Amino acid sequence: MASFNKLKVVVTVAGGLLIFALLCYLPLTGQLVITDCGKETRGMKVGSRPPRCEGKCLNCRPCIATLIAPIHQGKLTISANSKEDDTYYLLAWRCKCANKLFQP
Repeated sequence: MASFNKLKVVVTVAGGLLIFALLCYLPLTGQLVITDCGKETRGMKVGSRPPRCEGKCLNCRPCIATLIAPIHQGKLTISANSKEDDTYYLLAWRCKCANKLFQP
């Protein structure tokens, strides 16, 4: 009976260590966000991480990742494969240099 209790303690401790290790290595959801004014803020964001914009702005410098909200026009279309489907997402990542936006 004593060996069963020792086994129970070992399994409990090993399970606790496994859970602790997994929680320590999970990615953080808070990320560094660079706003249009160049200020860096740390906060929680829903969705993907910013793209690498190196070489995406046609040699324009600095090329930085920016979150944008698509402009919704009053036109309603019912199409399965339309180029206007990208307005489905409320926020999107783009690479920005000066006043121009580029696809990442």
